[in-house]
Amino acid sequence: MSKFIDSSSPWFENLDYDWSILLNQTIIKYENQPANTPIYHQGDQAENIFIVLDGRIRLFMLTPDGKEKAISIAGKNCLLGVNRHPEDNTYFENAITASEAKIASLPYLQFENLIYHNPILVKQYVHLLQEKLRFATTYNLQLSYGSSVKRIYDAFYHLAKTYGVQNNVGTVIQITFTHQELANLIGTSRVTVANTVNDMLKNNLLKKTKGKYLVPDLNRLITG
Repeated sequence: MSKFIDSSSPWFENLDYDWSILLNQTIIKYENQPANTPIYHQGDQAENIFIVLDGRIRLFMLTPDGKEKAISIAGKNCLLGVNRHPEDNTYFENAITASEAKIASLPYLQFENLIYHNPILVKQYVHLLQEKLRFATTYNLQLSYGSSVKRIYDAFYHLAKTYGVQNNVGTVIQITFTHQELANLIGTSRVTVANTVNDMLKNNLLKKTKGKYLVPDLNRLITG
């Protein structure tokens, strides 16, 4: 069960890749940009790819009626803008900063040329695509067969594993987020998230300390 959960996190953070060959060819596109700064929009011409150097980027799509559908959160060493529609070479999703961020950019054609002529870069690129596919497949199974409550438990597990700092009473999640942001990411309603979080607080699965969530025992989130 733990291995299954670990493989399905929507937070792609502090990835163990070395993109120095790409970075030698990049221009810093955004440096110390505040949260909610657009990087690119769904349907824009996909002229560049981006490498996250610091911070978090929120990836999402918009439905025809304007509703937002979250995809994932890209952190340090994640690539952005590699998903292009083959027919018109436009970006598949939207990318916007979820925190202050620093990002490097590289023309897409230059990226392709460097990637396909360097075995190490190809291996890393394929691995990243595999991780994204694994998440998408697992997420689809969770939406089809899992409960929204279980997805919320899993989300807090991933948040604690990715952004948590341990102390003598548990793991403190260092980033802040709203119930709506969490609901968008896992495919449920804000009310469901709020009610589930309240139940988790009552049952000591979560605690609140100085405005941040603390998880006393990660194993309890796995077992429910």
